[in-house]
Amino acid sequence: MTTETGVVQRNVESVSGRPVAEETRSAMQAVAARFSRRSLYVGALGYVAVVAVTAVALPEARVLQLATALAYGLSILGLNLVSGYAGQISLGHSAFFGIGAYTSTILVTDHGWPLLATLPVGAVLGFVVGVIAGLPALRLKGHYLGLVTLSFAVVFPLIITHFPDLTGGVNGKLLQSAWVIPDGAPAFFTQTTINYLVVAVVTGIGLLVCRNLVRYGRSRTLIAIRDNEVAAATSGVHLAREKTIAFASSTAIAAIGGSLFAMVTGVVGPETFGIFLSIQLLTGLLIGGSGTLVGPIIGGLVLAFLPTLTADVVGGTGANMVYGALLVLLMFFMPLGIAGGGRGLLRQVSRWLEAKGRHRSTRRSVPRDTVGPTSQNPCI
Repeated sequence: MTTETGVVQRNVESVSGRPVAEETRSAMQAVAARFSRRSLYVGALGYVAVVAVTAVALPEARVLQLATALAYGLSILGLNLVSGYAGQISLGHSAFFGIGAYTSTILVTDHGWPLLATLPVGAVLGFVVGVIAGLPALRLKGHYLGLVTLSFAVVFPLIITHFPDLTGGVNGKLLQSAWVIPDGAPAFFTQTTINYLVVAVVTGIGLLVCRNLVRYGRSRTLIAIRDNEVAAATSGVHLAREKTIAFASSTAIAAIGGSLFAMVTGVVGPETFGIFLSIQLLTGLLIGGSGTLVGPIIGGLVLAFLPTLTADVVGGTGANMVYGALLVLLMFFMPLGIAGGGRGLLRQVSRWLEAKGRHRSTRRSVPRDTVGPTSQNPCI
């Protein structure tokens, strides 16, 4: 009798106790990790396929737009770290975008550096400036932080025009660099196509880095700061350090995007990196989807293609009005952004399918002789 009681106790413990809970939790974690890896592989293959097809099939003008869109998207991806996940408003990322652009242009044109070698230099410079600017600025929050970072976008063009011998002043500066195209290369293999492929590779690496940061790094800390700074500080989070690291990482990624932008356009000027660009980058983040990985890329595509689309359809001075109206409508009807709205729609569809599956399984599990008018129910 004692042996049977022990067997029953072990069975009950295995059904409702801690061992099964731990096994279930570990199994769920394994399934989630496997699903995450699978989604990563599928997303990477899809990204490579889209880049390859568009590089070959689209005309050169559209390829140039795509390269510009990805450069914008990478900078918005950096902005997403500090604004989307940490919840800190930044209106000065055009300055860090310009730091990367001017760093690459000066090193390539004046000192003969290889273009790709300038990318880490621009990233390091953007990170250092982000730390210096972020230490005092990030002690503020909300609209006050937005006003302080807005001053970066105001001051940067003035600094550029103050050193005309180095930066070209108000006239701008050309990035004099060209890729070596081998003899017998396909007709689509032009300078623009190579630029596009380089931008796509760097942007893909940036997406992977940000994914790892968000999934395995400081995402929970940043989200805790975004939701409630007081509660985060009470739980032991060093607010100034975490916000400064997030801001500096964001500015480094934005600087790389600026370097790629200079490579694609071939010219930089102070008027390009002013307040309007900062507002554009933030608008692209909101339209694409704040707090998502795909949203910044969608926002970059919107910033690169929507003005051209409205100009082709409307034309004249009314194109800018239509462009602005479309941006407002997108933000009004999709407050979570395109990626956020799509994610919510997929979640609702999955819940509906799950509920439908449970309903079918419940109907199949009920015996037929207990259903219908022939059932002997005393209440009828």
